[in-house]
Amino acid sequence: MWRAPTFIDLYYPGWSNPDLKPEKGLSSDLGIEYSKTKTRLSVTGYYITTSDLIVSLKNVGKTKQCGVEFETSYIFSSKAQFKANYTYLEAKDITDKTDEKTLKYAPKHSINCTLSFKPIDKLNVSAIATYKSRYIGTKAGSYTGESVNMSDYITLDLSSSYELNDKFSFWVKIFNITGSKYQIIDGYPMPGVAVYGSIALKLWK
Repeated sequence: MWRAPTFIDLYYPGWSNPDLKPEKGLSSDLGIEYSKTKTRLSVTGYYITTSDLIVSLKNVGKTKQCGVEFETSYIFSSKAQFKANYTYLEAKDITDKTDEKTLKYAPKHSINCTLSFKPIDKLNVSAIATYKSRYIGTKAGSYTGESVNMSDYITLDLSSSYELNDKFSFWVKIFNITGSKYQIIDGYPMPGVAVYGSIALKLWK
């Protein structure tokens, strides 16, 4: 695996690091899946090693990440289904093997649940619940990379899409409908309830 720094990572005024190096790494995974009629279950274990991982606009010398992901889905009918996954992650900065540290911005527990249904033809509605456990971040305004503990959080989103015909469709998504107060990056509170929408018109096929 290989990932270059983005243009924003390198050159955005006041929020960049032109000296960033590309990330390099090796990943492996092993999984098993069971499915029968309306039910599907899967378990996947993975192990990732990287060098120069980009975290908070800095390169981390060497890291290792290992974890397991459980996923399940159930089809209630042609109009409703449920899907959920849980991820357990152990992420370490192993640049100094005598003093391994927990990697920043790597929550140990993550849960995502989606309930989708189709009340009428061409209308799709989904409710998405997300949970992230506490993790370590970088303290706002710290030029030395001082660590800070970030709180866990739960969000609930709603999305809907409707296809009027083969030329016209639209979607609407409401983020954080419960107005949860949380931060992904220290010092930058996420917005409360936010509504986004889009209209698509195909002039020709």
